[in-house]
Amino acid sequence: MINQPDTQEQKPQSEKLVLPAPPAQEQQAYYGGQMTQLRPEQLIRRQTQPAPTDLKARLAFYWHKDPAYKVLMIALTMVLVAGIIFVFLASAAFLGNSNFFASSYTPQAIPK
Repeated sequence: MINQPDTQEQKPQSEKLVLPAPPAQEQQAYYGGQMTQLRPEQLIRRQTQPAPTDLKARLAFYWHKDPAYKVLMIALTMVLVAGIIFVFLASAAFLGNSNFFASSYTPQAIPK
């Protein structure tokens, strides 16, 4: 900033901003056949419907609701499938099936 000796420094004001009250006509609305006063929470429109109680319907509801739910469901499915495969392979290894991954070829002794 350019230093100008003629201008005085402005001190920042730390006072609270006080707004005037809105006119009475803006605070009132025609609701249910009579004039009533509106509150801010009445102006919020909630357009979401509650999730269904059935499991299949709930999954379908969240699948179509937001793409993030699709990613979450796909990730959970992959984790479950990987867990099932891990349990299968670990149980096969611990139960003594030592040649589970080995080939079925066994070398035979050559007769002399």
